[in-house]
Amino acid sequence: MKKILFLHANLDVGGAEIMRLFLLRNIDRTKCDIRLCCIGKKGVLGREIERLGYMVDELKENPNSLNIRITCKLVKYLKRERPDILHSSLFKANFHARIAGLLCRIPYIMTEEHGEHKQYKGIKFFPYILLDFFLSRLNDSIICCSDRLKADIIKKERLPRDKIISIENCLDVSMYKLRLKREEVRKRHNISDEMVFITIASLKEGKGHDYLMDALCEFKALGFRFRYFFAGEGPLREILHRKCCELELSNEIVFLGNVNNIVDYLNASDVFVLPSFSEGLSIALMEAMLIGLPSIVTGVGSNPDLIKTSFNGIVVSYGNAKELKEALVFYSKNRDLIKEFGKRSQSIIKERYSSIDDYVSKYYELWDKCDSNKR
Repeated sequence: MKKILFLHANLDVGGAEIMRLFLLRNIDRTKCDIRLCCIGKKGVLGREIERLGYMVDELKENPNSLNIRITCKLVKYLKRERPDILHSSLFKANFHARIAGLLCRIPYIMTEEHGEHKQYKGIKFFPYILLDFFLSRLNDSIICCSDRLKADIIKKERLPRDKIISIENCLDVSMYKLRLKREEVRKRHNISDEMVFITIASLKEGKGHDYLMDALCEFKALGFRFRYFFAGEGPLREILHRKCCELELSNEIVFLGNVNNIVDYLNASDVFVLPSFSEGLSIALMEAMLIGLPSIVTGVGSNPDLIKTSFNGIVVSYGNAKELKEALVFYSKNRDLIKEFGKRSQSIIKERYSSIDDYVSKYYELWDKCDSNKR
C-alpha cells in the first residue's frame, strides 16, 4: 500500500482545499495510506478532514513564507514519515515540497496548480517566476485543474507535455444541501425586493473587491436598490471595510466572513459575481452555477469556458469597473433572464462537472503509475 502525504500551506476555505476535501471524502482507503500536513494551521477544512478519520499535522509556521527554515523543518518531518508520494498544492507549499522532497529522496513528488501564471505581473514577481521555472524541473508530475491551465504552464515553463496532467475540478454534488430557505436568509438581512448579488472569494489582492466597490458605488448612484454579500475572509478585510464606509455602501454590502453552508447564501442571491484578476477553474463559480445562478465573471482562466455572454452570464474585462457596473445594470433591467441563464448554468455543471467518481479514478491511475523506487 502506497503511503501518500498531502502538503498544504493551510486548509482554510479555498478552491484547492475544497478539492482536497472532495477527494478524501470519496477515496477508497484500502488502496493507500494517507496523511496530511499543513505548513501553518489546519484550518476549517483541516478539522473537517480530521472528522473523516485522517491525520492532519501542523508545522505551525508562516504559511505565506518561503523561509528556508520552514523547508528544513519539513525535511525533518519527511524523514520521520517517509512517504512514497509527496503531493503538494499551490505555490508556497510546492516550493517547500520540491526542495525538501528532493533532499529526502522521496520516491515521487507531484504538485498541483490551481491558478494562471499571469497572476505574477511586474518585476516584483520575477523571483517567483524564476523559482517556479527551475523548481518545476524537480517534479515528477504537475497536476492542473483545467486543460486551459495545463496549456498555459506547458507554454510558459517549457515543460514536457507528459509531465503535465490535467484533472479538471468538479463538484461533489452530495455535499450541497440547503439548510435554510431563501426567504429565511433574506429576512435575516432585512432584504425585501432588492436585487441580491454575491461574491465568494478570499479578501486578498487579485480577487477584485477593490474595483468591484467602485462599480457598486456608480451602480448605486444610478438609483438601483440592491444588497451585496461578500463571503470570505482575508488580509484586506479591514481595508475593504473602510472603503465600504468611505463610499457609503455600508447599507448595501454585507461582509459574511467564512460561511459554514455557502449554498444557503447562493440560494438567497440572484446573481453571482467573480471579479478576480486570475483564476484556474473556479470552484466558487461552479458552486453558483450548480445552485442555478447566472454570473458576471472576468475573462480569465477557465471562466470563459463556463460562462458565455448572453447565454448564461456576462464576461467582462478584469479591473474594468465600468464594464462591471454595466453588467450589474443589465441584470437589474432584465430580471426575466435571471432564471433562464441560471438553468443553463446548472445544466453545464450537472452534465460535465459533477462526476466525483471520475475525478477520484484519475488520481488512482496517477498514483498507480508512480514507481516507488524512482529516486
